[in-house]
Amino acid sequence: MYVDQWGEIHPPPDPEKAKPLDPDSLAATGIEVSEQSDIGQIVRRYGTAKARNRQMAGFLAASSTSRQHPYRKLSQKLYDCASWMEIHHYTETKQNRIGRASLCKKHLLCPVCAIRRGAKTLRNYHQRAVYLAATHDFHFVTLTVKNGPDLWERYQHLKRSFHLLRRRGTRGHGVWAGVSGAVWSTEFTKSEHGWHPHLHILVATPKGSPRITYGQGSQLAVDWLMATGDSFITHAAPIEATGDDLAGGLVEVLKYALKFSDLDLADNLEAFETLKGKRLIQASGCFFGLDLPDDDPLTDDPEDGPYIALFFNYGSSGYRLA
Repeated sequence: MYVDQWGEIHPPPDPEKAKPLDPDSLAATGIEVSEQSDIGQIVRRYGTAKARNRQMAGFLAASSTSRQHPYRKLSQKLYDCASWMEIHHYTETKQNRIGRASLCKKHLLCPVCAIRRGAKTLRNYHQRAVYLAATHDFHFVTLTVKNGPDLWERYQHLKRSFHLLRRRGTRGHGVWAGVSGAVWSTEFTKSEHGWHPHLHILVATPKGSPRITYGQGSQLAVDWLMATGDSFITHAAPIEATGDDLAGGLVEVLKYALKFSDLDLADNLEAFETLKGKRLIQASGCFFGLDLPDDDPLTDDPEDGPYIALFFNYGSSGYRLA
């Protein structure tokens, strides 16, 4: 269901309703629009995201008790979001950029805005990581806490525990004592056992530092158990500073906070209401200061040189070239 500009509720078109919402299409290959991507691939990726966006818009409209209900206005914002976009194809460099688009900036409800925000954030941190690669090694670290029914309580527990881990590091204790800087994001999934928040972290350590290891008895597991009091499940893997490894590690860190296709619409809305306004991507040390402002337009910065502007409208069968 969706709400039109006059506030009337309508059933979704059949092709949109049947469109698969594959989370993989919005993860590692979807978080960054490759500069050499085929335009058709880009359009299909955003079409999948927009289909989920329309489903959420319909759910919000159906949840509205009146025309004045706040979900009605929010539903309209989502429905209008990315209803059109203009892709700029640069003829000299063959790069493709999102030049203009109407975007709602509700990245916890809208996969389109989640992709856009992730892509712009990724570029900022990737540039810094490439600069640091001459003097630093990198690790991809995951920290988890036990599942629970209360999303806010689990999120606060994870946040406080990581703060304790980093504070012990500044005092010279544990794995984090050797960390020059890090960038991390909080991701949320849900299963029959409850909400499962966890951290994905890109860690920078001085060149030649001992490798960060994980598993029972490792320093990382011991540090994390001391910080959480109830959790020791961790993971760590070195990342090559050359080639695609570094970009791939950042993709995993900076992808959207919610796996939209793994959440039903009601859980997605609960997560939005609980987490809106919270900083789910943060950094410290040599990665500090690269946050994306909340009022960022989310479109790509223009490139130099001539380009062809391709205008796409979204309809019942996805995006079509206008």
